[in-house]
Amino acid sequence: MCSHASAGRSLQEQDRLNQVRYSLVERTLEKRLLPYCRHNQITVIAFSPLATGLCNIKRRDPGNVLGKVAALALKSEAQVALNWYLRQSCVVVIPKAASVSHVIEDCAASAWQLPPAQTRLLDENISFRRRTCPELLLRRAARRMIHKFGYIA
Repeated sequence: MCSHASAGRSLQEQDRLNQVRYSLVERTLEKRLLPYCRHNQITVIAFSPLATGLCNIKRRDPGNVLGKVAALALKSEAQVALNWYLRQSCVVVIPKAASVSHVIEDCAASAWQLPPAQTRLLDENISFRRRTCPELLLRRAARRMIHKFGYIA
């Protein structure tokens, strides 16, 4: 895909992007893909950055660390969860916004930065998963089968 801004540039000069699932509770890409993208100046677009709903993050946050960090920062939990990405220079997020108020709240997540101590609190206290290589391969194969043969109930 070529945007108007990159139409006149060579492939090497064009922006490079990779869109992947990434959130406080889904961090599979941190082990290998994120360092690779950072090293090769590839922007990672995190889709589903609120883990398809804050309730999914809260379920893995039994100590309510997200709520405590939000209170310390005087921000909403969604703003803190989105701001958590800003520590990664190569990551941008595309949160779902179902209303104008969601858009305004999401935008307010980018005008500040969590202190490292608060980022560490989130990293250390919210349980997350990193899928293994065999699991990723099985999921990819299952998606291909569903795509090829359709959903089987």
